[in-house]
Amino acid sequence: MDDIFDSTFPQGNAAAAPTHEHHTAAGDEHAIINEGSNLPDAAAHEQPLRGKAATQGLTVEEKKERQKLQNRRAAERSRNKKREELTALEMTVNNIQDENNRLRARLSTLLASKSAEQPPSSGDQELITGTPVDYSHLGKLQAELASAKSTLMDREMELSRIQGGGDEDIEKLRRDVAQQNTALQNTQAEVKTLHALIKQLRSERDNLARQKDVLTREIEARRLLRDSSGETPSLSTNARAAGVERALLELRGLIDGVIRSWDQASLTRYRAADVAGRTFAQQTSR
Repeated sequence: MDDIFDSTFPQGNAAAAPTHEHHTAAGDEHAIINEGSNLPDAAAHEQPLRGKAATQGLTVEEKKERQKLQNRRAAERSRNKKREELTALEMTVNNIQDENNRLRARLSTLLASKSAEQPPSSGDQELITGTPVDYSHLGKLQAELASAKSTLMDREMELSRIQGGGDEDIEKLRRDVAQQNTALQNTQAEVKTLHALIKQLRSERDNLARQKDVLTREIEARRLLRDSSGETPSLSTNARAAGVERALLELRGLIDGVIRSWDQASLTRYRAADVAGRTFAQQTSR
């Protein structure tokens, strides 16, 4: 509105200005020529006319045309001003984009130099990609950190209590450790002996089983031979074969029983040694 009011009184030749401004408008050319012919000669005046003096001698139509011309000039100035502001804003945006591109290039260079020394952490990746922070996961990590700190403090207090014990307690612990170590070594030696004995018994059992198979095949062959020759086996031969079979079965059962008893004894000793080791570990940790 200020531009419209200021443009009501143009500077310079009031008659020549509208004629020059509207030479390109075909519809207003006749009105402008008439306006220029009817306006007073402004060249004779040193100061531009203002107020009612500028419109003296003009008809109503000429005043309307003059007002339209002034409105067009004000609108043109407003458009030019807005165009200049828009151009300035575009230049500002372009400068910001250039600065952003330059900073991104510098960031990429710094990250590349950092990745040459060590792989980028998850924090850098989140910074680059713009991933939002997972606050629930962050709270979980904070809770785990607090729990770890509490456990560490408990361990430090327990260590201080153990280190602050007297020489008598330490000597007692050393004696207990020595006794448990001796018992463990004795148990391990017994276990090795039992394993060797079990291995020997199993070897004897396998030998007896092989001998049994040989005797069984031989008895079967003799039976087939007698059957083919038509002879009836004597009672003594059958009794002897049955006695051999019974003796082999009893021997095999005895060997199996011994092996099972030795296996159970070794398992019991292993469990006792394991329990003693766990008890000793608990005592030392306390």
